[in-house]
Amino acid sequence: MPSALVPPYLKLLAGRLLGVVGLLWGVVTLSFLMIHLAPGDPITALVAENGGASPDFVARLRAEYGLDQPLIVQYGLYVWHLLHGDLGYSIRFQQPVWQLFQQRLPATLLLLATSIVVFSLLGTAAGVWSAAYGGSVGDNVVRVLVVLAFSLPVFWLAQLLISIFAVKLRLFPVFGMRSLFVGPGLLTGIGDVAWHLILPATALGAWHLAMTQRFVRTSVTQVLREDYIRTATAKGLGPARVLMRHALRNALPPLVTVTGISFGTMLTGATLTEIVFGWPGLGRLILDGVLGRDRPLIMGLLLISAALTITVDALTEIVHAVLDPRTRTAGGP
Repeated sequence: MPSALVPPYLKLLAGRLLGVVGLLWGVVTLSFLMIHLAPGDPITALVAENGGASPDFVARLRAEYGLDQPLIVQYGLYVWHLLHGDLGYSIRFQQPVWQLFQQRLPATLLLLATSIVVFSLLGTAAGVWSAAYGGSVGDNVVRVLVVLAFSLPVFWLAQLLISIFAVKLRLFPVFGMRSLFVGPGLLTGIGDVAWHLILPATALGAWHLAMTQRFVRTSVTQVLREDYIRTATAKGLGPARVLMRHALRNALPPLVTVTGISFGTMLTGATLTEIVFGWPGLGRLILDGVLGRDRPLIMGLLLISAALTITVDALTEIVHAVLDPRTRTAGGP
């Protein structure tokens, strides 16, 4: 089919898919080499946890998990299993890695989705307000708070929130996703989870709120200086209508971009947040895998995390191209 007859969205999608495949192969290769060449052995860690074992038993375990094979053979077998949808078998938990991932994924998705959606809305509102009242005292206060949100590490902010709102004020639970004793009823259970979710989502979403506010403020400020905004104002449109109908609409592509960029950072931050708050998601699972030197588990979770981040990044570029035709005419985002 001639290239002129290929829809631009199809060409963009095909290019992004090829890029995703190449990046995933690179992630698989690098993670395999780094984990297998690092000091430590999963069988040694497993045996040490259970009080030791004879050398013959350790040798049988190594043979059972294929750790006695040359590194190139282990890599080939690992890639072969991946192509068949097998992420491996956790040595520490004695379960398939995919099964462990399915068990922990909903909690992580709940934390991520809540942080992204809620704090994207708050950051957008703060950015629009700062752009509309740029240079005011309120705008300066918001900018100082944004700098603080950028500066605070997520694990330190999480501990600070626990110290103030959970330990001293006793307004929220210290850790976990659910209370030990919860009354019957669906709404009661949802309310209990939401109560536990507030502090972790705040610790994770503060950085995203700051990032969103900065991008939206800059974008809306630039749009408000355009000639068509002055024309709309001259025609008698009120400031609120001009701001919402014209300025904010043109600020959506940067907002989509910053959300996609933030996903990888927030996924990493979710790991630290879950560990601090005892949230039963992928973060604690990754920590257990690292402490137990569980190579299949670590590699599987790294691959899944990379796949999620790369996919979100590719979708972000496609959505950005849909919202902003200028990126398509320029050859893509």
